[in-house]
Amino acid sequence: MNRIMFKQSSGYARLVTSFTVLIRVVVSIIAACPDTPNVAGHDTIGSLGNAMRADFSQMLKGNASPPFVYRLCPGVTYRPDLEGAWIEPLADETSIICGNDGSSQDGCIVEGGDLQVALVQSSVEGYVRKRTTFQGITFKGSTGWSVAAYDTSDTTVEFSDCHWTGVTGQVGIQIVHKERPKMPSSPSSNNASAVIATVIDNTTLAEGRSIPLADD
Repeated sequence: MNRIMFKQSSGYARLVTSFTVLIRVVVSIIAACPDTPNVAGHDTIGSLGNAMRADFSQMLKGNASPPFVYRLCPGVTYRPDLEGAWIEPLADETSIICGNDGSSQDGCIVEGGDLQVALVQSSVEGYVRKRTTFQGITFKGSTGWSVAAYDTSDTTVEFSDCHWTGVTGQVGIQIVHKERPKMPSSPSSNNASAVIATVIDNTTLAEGRSIPLADD
């Protein structure tokens, strides 16, 4: 099972491949998936976002601590363009995995939209999210950037058994070191210009690196 890892850095990005899979302990209490009741997971991006915000809030109050594991429901296609939301991890040591085992064979698909995953600096001053893991997820048909990696140089993100297909936008992963950016209002298909303008306005094209991904 292949793993892609990149570390945010000012001016460069590093890719490492290996065959290690990371499994975390479930912390969030959530409902069973509609079609796979043996999996306690999220069947919408909205549900996932609500859980991450709730855990982050409790962590700041001292009532919870990482690692946090969030499971996507097997066989579900998540549509950022239709939901008007992207996946944005908040807490350190966050893992987002497909099903119980984090396997791409379980068919957790994130499809469509200019932006599917946003990795940005925390809105909480001084808080650093050092490590985030995605496991077993297929990213499909992004029309802008599938992953906007705009976090600090202390951030490392791992993609284990994740796949990209049908990428028609700029690149699969855009890596830029910058202050917390102004993100587009929604990841619908007409927001590519807003995402591109954000990068150009902050003169980060020269500072960042893009990782183009071939269509499967």
